[in-house]
Amino acid sequence: MTVAMRDLLVVGGGPAGLRAAVEATARGLSTVLVDEGPEPGGQIYRSAESGPFSGGQRLGPDYA
Repeated sequence: MTVAMRDLLVVGGGPAGLRAAVEATARGLSTVLVDEGPEPGGQIYRSAESGPFSGGQRLGPDYA
């Protein structure tokens, strides 16, 4: 297995981690984002379809 070096490792694919990875990449850093979940979004969006904020009414247009 070959391991590529990166400038930045972002741990966590929640909203803050996603934003950090986007900003770092926009500034020219070679970035890798890792998260234990199968999809990005983190805790804030987990169970959003079935929880008290289902349907995105309270989460706003960014969630939709």
